Amino acid sequence: MTQTATRTQARKPASKPAPARKIRLILAAAGDMPAVARIETEGKAALYAVREVAGQPQARMFCVREVVTSDEVETYTCYIGEKTQSCTCQGWNRHRKCKHADGLAVLVKIGKI
Repeated sequence: MTQTATRTQARKPASKPAPARKIRLILAAAGDMPAVARIETEGKAALYAVREVAGQPQARMFCVREVVTSDEVETYTCYIGEKTQSCTCQGWNRHRKCKHADGLAVLVKIGKI
């Protein structure tokens, strides 16, 4: 009698799909005034002041600050290059992806900023 062995492979847990995100430029930068962008994720929207600062030759650098009424405001720095991007927020540090860098990359690509 012949015995057959079956091998079962461990299945990876199903990864959670990325949340749907939308970005819209509300106000273009003018003089000393920063641009204002609205980022919506999972039905929650936030306004961000976006100011371009001197960056590296291969990437544009932006200072992103949420426009809120409380005193607890985070400021992030986003680097947007032709093929790469990064951000200093917790989302980027954990997942190597975030709404700030993704949104700014889209606005740069379509020539809005």
